[in-house]
Amino acid sequence: YWVNPIDLSQPRRLTAKVRYRQSDQPCTLEKTANGYRATFDDPQRAVTPGQSVVFYDGEICLGGGVIEVAEPWSSKDVRP
Repeated sequence: YWVNPIDLSQPRRLTAKVRYRQSDQPCTLEKTANGYRATFDDPQRAVTPGQSVVFYDGEICLGGGVIEVAEPWSSKDVRP
């Protein structure tokens, strides 16, 4: 659900929150064939399908959605 849509034809650096009082967490958001994929820079604790995620570009709330799949974070996935 986007309240301030952005161009996601290329992966985009944003911040996100998966908890109400959580500080902004840097991530990369990309559009996929079935929706969107957020890859966080750092491991996120106890992210669970059914939770909400909200994306920000600086102070601007872009929108968010419901997490469908939460994959384990692996240091081998870190992009240089």
